[in-house]
Amino acid sequence: MTDVREFLRVLENKRPGRAVGFEYAWERPLAEQLLWRRGESLWAGEEARVRALCETALRCGLDCAAVELREEDGRFPGLSAIPDGIPAAAGQTAGLFESGGSLSAHRAALRGLAEHPAVCAVLIRDRGEAVPDRPSFRRAARELTAEVHAAGKPCIWADCGEKPVPLEWAAGCGFDGVHLTAAYSGGTAEFWKEYGGAFAILGGTELDFLCEAKPRDILAHCAALQALTGNRGFAYGTGNPWGRPVPYLSYISTLTALRRGGA
Repeated sequence: MTDVREFLRVLENKRPGRAVGFEYAWERPLAEQLLWRRGESLWAGEEARVRALCETALRCGLDCAAVELREEDGRFPGLSAIPDGIPAAAGQTAGLFESGGSLSAHRAALRGLAEHPAVCAVLIRDRGEAVPDRPSFRRAARELTAEVHAAGKPCIWADCGEKPVPLEWAAGCGFDGVHLTAAYSGGTAEFWKEYGGAFAILGGTELDFLCEAKPRDILAHCAALQALTGNRGFAYGTGNPWGRPVPYLSYISTLTALRRGGA
């Protein structure tokens, strides 16, 4: 049974518990296979897209959905499409630096997301390639995380770029979690050992390995990560915000590992 409190426990990063999964995005064909439904109607418009993503998360047994929301005239129409009982980690479709927007406007938008009752955590995204330098990143990150925390919600750094900023830049900026994508150079276990005291590690089940490995090797890999972390400050997923193709049976293996890691 899903329970958003388990996901929030991971972000709190203090106590061990059952296995938790976190998936930032799915390729549409994979999402449709997981939903047992397909067709353009699933993705026709913002509300349909958000609903499909939330329902996919629920079908996978995840404790929350992750959704990027399009902003229109200072509003997020997709918020109304988040179904009851499926809390969402929600963010914008473009970050501060990649959009070229103002920090004050970005703060206001994230504050609006954090104050919505369907949102359990806020995604603060960007692309590392767009970030000018470390001081600029850290100044903006501290303001944005403070804004989200003032609204009473945790926040997650989600670098969706092909050249993400180093994790050492994110340490000490107020992030409760970091989404570890396949673009980061290094292994999930090593990142958790080095930065697990600074923030929770989400994702990072080594995408290339996942796409090529046999199911038994995927299960063993996930079990090893669970044993290492005790599922404290760690939720696993593909680390695939771009929605790159993942074989159906490979992804099902990660969901099997999630169920086996249940308390």
